[in-house]
Amino acid sequence: MITIYFDGLCYPKNPGGVAAYGYIVYRDGVPIWRGFGAVGEGRGMTNNVAEYEGLMAAAQWLVDEGIKEKILIKGDSQLVIKQMKGEYRVFSATSKKYVPAIKRLLVGMDVSFSWVPREENEEADELSRVAYESYCRRRHKGAAREAGRVRRRGGVRGPGRAHPAQHPGRGVPCIVAGVPIRWEQEPRGGKEGRRPGRGRGGR
Repeated sequence: MITIYFDGLCYPKNPGGVAAYGYIVYRDGVPIWRGFGAVGEGRGMTNNVAEYEGLMAAAQWLVDEGIKEKILIKGDSQLVIKQMKGEYRVFSATSKKYVPAIKRLLVGMDVSFSWVPREENEEADELSRVAYESYCRRRHKGAAREAGRVRRRGGVRGPGRAHPAQHPGRGVPCIVAGVPIRWEQEPRGGKEGRRPGRGRGGR
């Protein structure tokens, strides 16, 4: 049996922060895959977007791997879980975008959904924070490189748009603690400042 936990965050503000997600896949109680990624930053980014992106990434993994086993998907967002189960109406623009797309990915699979309290979803939550921190490190490095180019040119560049992280499903798999991670690069160990909290609310 396959069990998936997923989570998402929008930090340091919700809406409008950096939306990131994480998910972990178990087969018969043994972790076989951990995935995480950043969706983007600023306008349009919310905690719900991050949650849905995490679920969609997990669903895409199921498709890519050709999983035929029974699947149980768990998350701590009552909105997402209940909408996927058909218990809540789909009325917001975010829900209308993601719910049908995820259901299409899961067509033909034996899938069920279950809500869990946050305390039972800590590993997926931690992966979403890793995604956030990886995004911030890459953004900082990119800004430093650009500042160096501007200094060498002797010019000043006006503010530009933040670039969303590449979807991890298009990245290069690497290994962290012996478990495949779907990401473009291997995250480095150690903390860089305070880990983000969990923004809530927003559509």
